[in-house]
Amino acid sequence: MKKTIRALSVLLSVLAIASVSLSGCAGSTSGTSSKRAEVKPSTLNYAIQSDIVSLDPAFAYDSNTAPVVVQIVEGLLAYDSNNKLVNVIAKDWKAVDSKTYVYDIRDDVKFSDGSQLSADDVVFSMTRTKDPKTASSESWMYANVSSITKTGPWQVTVKLSNPDSTWQYVPATTGGLIISQKYFEAHKSNFGKPDGGVLGTGPYVFEKWTTGSEIDLERNANYWNKAVVNNGINSIKFKVISEPATLLTALKTGQIDMTQTTSDSIDQTKSYNNVNTLLNDGYESTELAFNNQRAPFNDVNVRRAVSSAIDSVSINKNITKYDIEANALPFNTPVASFNTDSWVKFGQTAPYYKYDMQKAKQFLAQSKYAKGFDCDILVCAGSSSANASALAIQQSLKELNINLSIKKYPEGDFVAYAYGSKTDKNGKRDYDMMLWTWLSDWPDPAGYLVPLYSSANIGQGGANYAAYSNPEFDKLLDEQNQTLDTSKRTELLQKAVSIANEDAAYSVLSYPKDIFILNKKFSYKLSSSWFYNLYVKDFQVN
Repeated sequence: MKKTIRALSVLLSVLAIASVSLSGCAGSTSGTSSKRAEVKPSTLNYAIQSDIVSLDPAFAYDSNTAPVVVQIVEGLLAYDSNNKLVNVIAKDWKAVDSKTYVYDIRDDVKFSDGSQLSADDVVFSMTRTKDPKTASSESWMYANVSSITKTGPWQVTVKLSNPDSTWQYVPATTGGLIISQKYFEAHKSNFGKPDGGVLGTGPYVFEKWTTGSEIDLERNANYWNKAVVNNGINSIKFKVISEPATLLTALKTGQIDMTQTTSDSIDQTKSYNNVNTLLNDGYESTELAFNNQRAPFNDVNVRRAVSSAIDSVSINKNITKYDIEANALPFNTPVASFNTDSWVKFGQTAPYYKYDMQKAKQFLAQSKYAKGFDCDILVCAGSSSANASALAIQQSLKELNINLSIKKYPEGDFVAYAYGSKTDKNGKRDYDMMLWTWLSDWPDPAGYLVPLYSSANIGQGGANYAAYSNPEFDKLLDEQNQTLDTSKRTELLQKAVSIANEDAAYSVLSYPKDIFILNKKFSYKLSSSWFYNLYVKDFQVN
């Protein structure tokens, strides 16, 4: 794995950005008669935080764009509601060895225009996402792919240059979505744009995109998968919201049926009698990253001291509210989809640096900076919880005579720092600490440990924003990547976590909950894989 996980989706507390008129939306409950209230709605109105990037799945890699595109375009595989891989366009698949994956393609899948999907479409779509010329947001997922070839009338084989234990998940992400080659070649100049759209095999089809305002989808009347029952939701309107206050009003009046939100808003929406709150243990972790390559945080005892001085229990109780207290794991338990019991026990028993001010003082006394020092912390200006957490950390560190300056950056600049694009005169990451939330791409510990801890990801474009480097740790990551044996991988990955914990590369503060608001007219089982499987076809109309 290389490059980034998603830059936008981890900033989940930023509500957004463009204006929209919400009057006259389908499904509104304001002013309705009792007779009309009995009529089941046929439209789902979903509020997104900003306009989508594109309808092209090669760029569907943020929390606004992905939920739109996955309604229209399908992949070989998908995550079910229990976060398990299931077949979709592929009727079967297998790992022949650690570098060879064979996918048998269904012969009854049709695009929404009635044309048949072929193995050639699969090869074309995946090769296009891999191609550097496409500049896909998901191209990093194909870093270890050497070839994608048609090996039979209905068979595609993917060969890896190096073993990659996480490749198995890629066909279930937006990086593995399959488009029509014929349609793309006829719309090269405007593919994925409002006037070009996209052609997929999904249960919904693209109807209209009014930039900065709304994306309209309609049910695919000729959807190939007859096992999927029409749930009565015949259209989806993704509406761009301008302000949090507007969003809350729209939820209360029923003009918006669903949206993702944060703990800042949940207390207010709980008082609305027309909505339910969907709270779910997700793949996120909020961590404080220490710049391991820069003084004073290149001193392990300074990192241990600061980790021990942070009262994360108080922060979660008073600020983030619905976050789960972190343990020894750098990721939330749902990420450990294999040998889960072992990971749960490991998280409860493995050593890590939790709040203990006396130990914090002892660690600092053992460092080169026993008298304290000045330092800074970077936070995203748009995240109220991150800013409040930084203030709490600032207050705690005063007891160690550490003077912490809080630097707030708008989203774009903050992300540039996080991915190593903004550096000091020596070309190194230009901050002391950074507070951020990470969202794993898949239910696998490697979805955290590789991008955030591998030394290969310290440089520009990499997500190792602690600039952490330990050869023994890297060796364990390489070894676990050579096998699909989950027991062996668990053993190696747990050894790696122990090393990183001892080094105090990061201080994990909490595991944020996924929080969605849904009108009571609908029911839906939210899964931890929602970023890739928020399928409206699985909703129920009450």
